[in-house]
Amino acid sequence: KTNMQKQNTPFNPAAPPMNTTTMVKPINTNNNGTTTTTDNTTTTTTTTTSAATNTTSTTTSTTTPVATANPIATISSSTHGLSRQLNHSLFKLRQTPEQQRGLLPTPPIPFGAPIIGNAVQRDGVRKELPRIALNRQVLVLKKNIYIARATRASNACYGEYGCFTTGKPFGGTLQRPFALLPDPSGVIDTKFYLYTRATRKNRTEISRYTTLGAWSSSKPTKVCIHGFADSMNTPWWIDMKNAMLEVEDVNVILVDWSKGNGFPYEKATANTQMVGAEIAFFINYLIAEHGSKATDFHIIGHSLGAQTAGYAGARIPGLGRITGLDPAGPYFEDTDPTVRLDPTDALFVDVIHTDGAHNLLLGLGILQRMGHVDFYPNGGFDQPRCSKTPGKILNLILQLGTMNVEGFLVTSVCSHLAAVYFFTDSIRNECPYVGYSCSNFDDFNSGKCSLQCDGKTHQCNRMGYWTSPTGGKGDLYLKTQDANAFPYCINHYQITLQSGSDYSQTRGKVTITLIGSVNTVTVTFDDDQTTFKRGSVENRFIPLTVDIGEVRNIDLDFKKTNNIISSSWYSNSWTFTKATILNGDTQNRATRKNRIEISRSTALDPWSASKPTKICVHGFVDSMNTPWWMDMKNALLDAEDVNVILVDWSKGNGFPYTKATANTQVVGAEIALLINYMIQNHGAKAADFHVIGHSLGSHVSGYVGKRVVALGRISGLDPAGPYFEDTDPAVRLDPTDALFVDVIHTDGAHNLLLGL
Repeated sequence: KTNMQKQNTPFNPAAPPMNTTTMVKPINTNNNGTTTTTDNTTTTTTTTTSAATNTTSTTTSTTTPVATANPIATISSSTHGLSRQLNHSLFKLRQTPEQQRGLLPTPPIPFGAPIIGNAVQRDGVRKELPRIALNRQVLVLKKNIYIARATRASNACYGEYGCFTTGKPFGGTLQRPFALLPDPSGVIDTKFYLYTRATRKNRTEISRYTTLGAWSSSKPTKVCIHGFADSMNTPWWIDMKNAMLEVEDVNVILVDWSKGNGFPYEKATANTQMVGAEIAFFINYLIAEHGSKATDFHIIGHSLGAQTAGYAGARIPGLGRITGLDPAGPYFEDTDPTVRLDPTDALFVDVIHTDGAHNLLLGLGILQRMGHVDFYPNGGFDQPRCSKTPGKILNLILQLGTMNVEGFLVTSVCSHLAAVYFFTDSIRNECPYVGYSCSNFDDFNSGKCSLQCDGKTHQCNRMGYWTSPTGGKGDLYLKTQDANAFPYCINHYQITLQSGSDYSQTRGKVTITLIGSVNTVTVTFDDDQTTFKRGSVENRFIPLTVDIGEVRNIDLDFKKTNNIISSSWYSNSWTFTKATILNGDTQNRATRKNRIEISRSTALDPWSASKPTKICVHGFVDSMNTPWWMDMKNALLDAEDVNVILVDWSKGNGFPYTKATANTQVVGAEIALLINYMIQNHGAKAADFHVIGHSLGSHVSGYVGKRVVALGRISGLDPAGPYFEDTDPAVRLDPTDALFVDVIHTDGAHNLLLGL
């Protein structure tokens, strides 16, 4: 619209539009008022002085013919310009081939004359026009929509804020076919509102020219920047401010630039540069004049505010952190890093993507990686319970055009605002919001990527306020509940099922019941068409909306497929040798295996010589089926990836007590023979064995150690006293029985009638 107003050229429908084969030479006008024609460029310089502000603004324009074929560029011009273009295209449709080649004259059609069917209505008279083939109409219209245009590069300097340009990379590119210069700071009228714990309900406007009031250089400072068509009076920014002041004693500055963030969108994107410069000047002033540290500043921006934060960071050496909340995509995706937020803008840049799309008609955000760590909750687009609205930009224009603000919020920016809601919820630390590394969201959602955080192959980090600069980097994925209703948190679990070797394969459905310390839930492992093969390992991701606490037990139920054709081919039962549940958010692992009886005469599978081995031995009138031994086994497997062997000698530990004490020597010898067999024939190391015994089982452990050279460790849990106290070390547990012996005493007595 601006270019058309400057040209002030009357519309001539008979004149051909500029296209790739017709180029008009630019015209130069010098200071003497003369006009010269050149072959390449046109340069215009205008200098204006404002008496009110005593500042000088210099604008330089350079016109370079650039051929571009971008329909969005045409649509981005004003309604008036679009009408002229479409009317001219429709006019071309009415010409005969001879008229289009200039062989026959064509009666001019006034601009705005209604075209009805194959006729034009002019001065109340309907005039028929020649008909042409539909395919030719489409080709001509397409040719005129994809018209070659001249891109005008302009420069403007605004005093201390420096100079700005619409030239490359800020304009004249495929991503930015049209660009405008930012407004002067006085037009945008950016406001800085300060809140502290002492003034959390009363904002104080501060600037470089006012007293800073309650602001303190000794406290961290959070700077929040809203985005397009937003302001700092909306509830989500007030909630964020309140949450930050609840958890930390910080300065919170809300930056309001709502006089410069409206339509047209191109102007709002241009104004982000000026607002970023203003923020940078203010922060640098606080550093230089009030002793602040750049590392203590954390800029949080949403939408265009995230890109504004990038412009600010580019002007602040050593800025601590920038958090981009669903940075704006249109006019920024795939642009030069100078134009958009990127990792060089602060010491640490973290980004949350919630409405990303590679097509500006489908999303307001961006999918492109922009930070040191980028989080993609629910894939980074179309958040749960938000309308999956095709044509979001068009819908946005239609809603705001009719001032339907509520419809705009519901249909257009639900996913876009989700990043703000997630970030605010993370501040209070009630949900971990852990993101996990994966190649893409589909692989993450299907359980192909591990939730184990090892800091190397598998990266993890917390999304939101508490994101760690030393945590996982790159692209991290997670899931949440509804994006527009609290609570948002989901608990991330991963289950791994290892099949046995009893059958070749089967197909069916596995139902898994997770028994936790808080809740019990039942989930289905895919549908009944899942194929399980001998020795296969299957991983699945299980998002739970409830917290089940610590997983105490796992129940598996297998049901063969109901498919009539294939059901007869598969077994009715299936053996799983191992089931592992990993709580990714807490990194707690619950591993359950079907117990397998092993000996020197049987296969030791799945025992592994490369893992430590824990051997548990019960005591008098006990067995390995009691809950305390099950709990110990589960706890050992939760904490470490180890072999656990439970030794059951319940047929030899009953009354009379004297017989049970005698049998401890035989049991000890049997255990020692098994351990020595594993060492000699399977490459195990004696130091990797840890024997844990209770009551009489403690002394059994001592007999084991006396027969295994350099046994790693023995733990005696309240070793039996009767028949053992004050005996020779050869009879009882002794420090020489292992490299390390530790004992816990809980029922000791010197009289066998008073303690066991």
